[in-house]
Amino acid sequence: MDVVAWLALWERAVPQHPRGRRRELLAAAGLPGAHAADGLAIGRANAQLLRLHGALFGWRLPCHTACPRCGAALELDLDGEELLARDPDQPAKPMQLEVGDWEVFFRLPTEGDVDAVHEERDLSAARAALLQRCVTECRCGTGAASISLAPPEVSAHMGKRMEENDPLATLEFDLHCASCTHVWSSTLEVSDFLWTRLNAWAHRVLRDVHTLAKAYGWSERTITEMSPWKRQLYLDMVEG
Repeated sequence: MDVVAWLALWERAVPQHPRGRRRELLAAAGLPGAHAADGLAIGRANAQLLRLHGALFGWRLPCHTACPRCGAALELDLDGEELLARDPDQPAKPMQLEVGDWEVFFRLPTEGDVDAVHEERDLSAARAALLQRCVTECRCGTGAASISLAPPEVSAHMGKRMEENDPLATLEFDLHCASCTHVWSSTLEVSDFLWTRLNAWAHRVLRDVHTLAKAYGWSERTITEMSPWKRQLYLDMVEG
């Protein structure tokens, strides 16, 4: 791990909102440029972030949550490589759907689409706007029509097709509480999870820097460029 580079990534991401942090993480995962991820399907982007997590922290994703009924703590270990196995080998092609008199041509939502609607506070309105952006053509009978006028089953079928073609877009898991037997579903937001780990790691490293700089007068770069085991040896001597 290049400590200096990852601390710089953390520093760039700290002042940003979650979508901005996601873009910084995607850039670190190999998508440079402010708009490089715009056309990337959400699941493809999540796959990139899982690979970045693997490079930084390994493939084990230790998750912690609490039962919404009784509050009991629950731990769940996910395997990043197993999740990546869901990622299709090839990007999904544009899709077509017929439901009754309705015929819709559409594509998967991308990072650019999500960015365009993420400030919409009304969840239903955000979903409708996202759907509208993904529709390339919509017909009812023999004439063109707006997807906003389609019955709910049309958007439901579209959503199902999107999930099938972009399986990493939403990582949902069924959870079971051993204490009260409650069963519920929860989702893993890969960028939030990765950011939480990177943030905690950066705080640990900077605490180490503070301790060693105070003890020896060394610069931050001198300390962060040390190997982890050498830095730990100095910490042991200072704290011993």
